[in-house]
Amino acid sequence: MSLTSSSASGIDCITPQHLKDLVSVSAGDADRALLNDITRLCNFMLSAISNIILAISTFYENTEVESEDSKHLR
Repeated sequence: MSLTSSSASGIDCITPQHLKDLVSVSAGDADRALLNDITRLCNFMLSAISNIILAISTFYENTEVESEDSKHLR
């Protein structure tokens, strides 16, 4: 994987090259541990996002049902 020198860093100033260096084979056993932790963090964040989306969609489904019920009452 090649990264250009202009690859932008985030607000924490960690560039993609930093992450590549940290998880490279030359980092030894630390690379596997860090990659494992990054994977767990990403999975946690995706799980949280999916739970939020589920809650929002459930809310809107219930709102639509209540709207349909109120139309029948008129």
